[in-house]
Amino acid sequence: MNMVFQTHTEKLPDLMNRLRNCEPFEEKGVVWQKKLAGVYSLEEAGKIVYVGRTRNLKQRLRSHITAHENKASFALKRARIELDRKATYKTENSKKALLREPDFLAAFKRHVDMIKKMPVRFVKIPDPIDQYLFELYAHLEYDLPLDGFDTS
Repeated sequence: MNMVFQTHTEKLPDLMNRLRNCEPFEEKGVVWQKKLAGVYSLEEAGKIVYVGRTRNLKQRLRSHITAHENKASFALKRARIELDRKATYKTENSKKALLREPDFLAAFKRHVDMIKKMPVRFVKIPDPIDQYLFELYAHLEYDLPLDGFDTS
């Protein structure tokens, strides 16, 4: 195994313990979170439902709770799943078009409000390679969908 890669992967179990055991918080997009780089998780009903990485925790968490077509991607994904609306590049099912539909807009806003209340756990990870590897590792540990890693 490549020694640089091995050095990065050896950190993963410790990072997982730190994420699992850190104190959760609900306040999102506040000053102390500015420019913090690392990996965070969102929790719902005692279960981790989302893991993401960021270079600026304040900005990223604020984007999760801003009900706008170019923000709140997790809320948009949850609304698509709830209403069985597949993601597409076609105009009729675009984010903009869906958010003009009253039922979809209501579902989207409901999910944004739910995310606002979700506890967040965060582990500071300045190194981008460690962030990428740990985000994938945490997805696997929490048995989360890997569709966010698909580029097709």
